[in-house]
Amino acid sequence: MLPMKSLKSTFLPVAALCSALLCMESPAAPAESADAAKPLGKGAPVPSAILKTADGKDFDLKSQIENKPTILIFYRGGWCPFCSRQLAELQESQQELLDMDYQILAISADAPDALQTTSSKHQLGYQLLSDVGMQASDAFGLAFYLDAKTAERYESRFTMSAKHDGRLWLPVPAVYVVGKDGKIAFAHTDPNYRKRLPVKDLIAAAKQSAQ
Repeated sequence: MLPMKSLKSTFLPVAALCSALLCMESPAAPAESADAAKPLGKGAPVPSAILKTADGKDFDLKSQIENKPTILIFYRGGWCPFCSRQLAELQESQQELLDMDYQILAISADAPDALQTTSSKHQLGYQLLSDVGMQASDAFGLAFYLDAKTAERYESRFTMSAKHDGRLWLPVPAVYVVGKDGKIAFAHTDPNYRKRLPVKDLIAAAKQSAQ
């Protein structure tokens, strides 16, 4: 029989392994409202997520931003007028961000074919990505359920395809600046979808992060 001291040494790696596994648990269930969402903040590493491009190809978010400073935009969908305005304003300042070596990725719950419509409508020069399964939105802590009344109103007016357990869900609009290390250098979220980060503030945050 091993002495007590040896037994203790034997079990330490197992405990460490269990701890590591707990850290790899899948994201929590969607929040019950936008106000209850708990988005990732500054300093957090970008989580893994597989998205879809406008032509339906897989897009590995984490690998695509490795060693490349990135502006990540989470928007509700091309059907949302506040999102459309935000995307158009971002297009106007795109070159300034590109000159700082940033790539721009905008993520929504829209299906891939809807991305093409949005991009053409606003003549966007940056990439839109489909998160119809809300994998990225959930991993970033942005996913939330719409209440039944709002969901019914939205579905009667717009083409909504993102559902979880039969309930409609959306991301809290968010803007992230991600550094070359793959960590969030700046984060802005607001549960009130009518309020968006001014582009001038995004430019300022991007400049600060690039220093």
